[in-house]
Amino acid sequence: MSPILSLQRRMMELGRVRLGEKGPKGEPRKRDTFRFTTASQALANAVSDKYGGEAVPWPDAPDGEGYWQVATDASELNIILPPVYSDADGSSTTTWSQWFELWSGGGCQRRCDGETEMLTGQPCLCKPEVEDNGEESRECQVTTRVSFMLPEIPGLGVWRLDSKGWNAATELPGTLELLVRAASEHAFIEAVLRIEQRVKKQPGEPTKRFVVPVIDLPSVTLKQLASGEVPLVLNAPRQSPPKPPLPMTVALPAVADLGVVDADSIPFGDPPDITYAGPITEGDRGDGVNPLEHELLEACAELDVDLDSVRQQLQEHAGDDDWLTRQVERARENLALKQAHELETA
Repeated sequence: MSPILSLQRRMMELGRVRLGEKGPKGEPRKRDTFRFTTASQALANAVSDKYGGEAVPWPDAPDGEGYWQVATDASELNIILPPVYSDADGSSTTTWSQWFELWSGGGCQRRCDGETEMLTGQPCLCKPEVEDNGEESRECQVTTRVSFMLPEIPGLGVWRLDSKGWNAATELPGTLELLVRAASEHAFIEAVLRIEQRVKKQPGEPTKRFVVPVIDLPSVTLKQLASGEVPLVLNAPRQSPPKPPLPMTVALPAVADLGVVDADSIPFGDPPDITYAGPITEGDRGDGVNPLEHELLEACAELDVDLDSVRQQLQEHAGDDDWLTRQVERARENLALKQAHELETA
């Protein structure tokens, strides 16, 4: 049964990967390492075992009780970005999004692309204020979300990272748009997610320190980017297994006479009907020459058989069509064996 075309299919969300936490007084604090939250204690334990830290209950989880958190020791994660594509038009993307959003205790109040507020379909409410007073006056926060799989953690689903920083908003899309090109092949894309420490200094202002999530492609070089090889690099097919060796064949015997091969011992099935398969010119044919005799002579020449001996036997069995037919069949079988032997030793 086909899926509903108007529904965007997505993988189950297993939990969140976070860049911060709350301090003793509830104040937000940035972290140097990743913090995981999930509703599954088993997943929290798996994260703790792999990345360090302790799996503990998350008492102030916004979604209620039963959530777990792990403040890990890891500042770098191996991730896989699964492709997402539409059954309706085949369009491809990766599992990420970016919006200007305004949240309150009642949930998301605005979600905008800078031109249109998507929840109401009205023009962006922040745009006039930003045009008059600059970006600092925008009421909404830029929000970038990326969903990915963790190949080293069990569970068939994705983990989500949310960032409200401008650096992440301007830097991540460049890498993610590159991955969209690879997603057109419906390939799973290996990457690395890491936390980078940044410092911003401005005259007359205190130094600002902040963290930025970065997605890197360690298997892609600048040379490959410049040459346009990136889609092929990201979606390079797995190396084909080596071809199996040719099956064992009967060794080609030294041909001493026309009866060297026993036709009944060769596993080629029933012999084909004898038909003349090669052109014969009028000069080669002569008066009264049987086309099968000509074929036999050509085959024996290719098999390096003494043609004088063949011609003598043809004279001795002149008019014996059954004998001639058997010799042509055996000559064909010898040619097949020779060709198989040449292929095997090539």
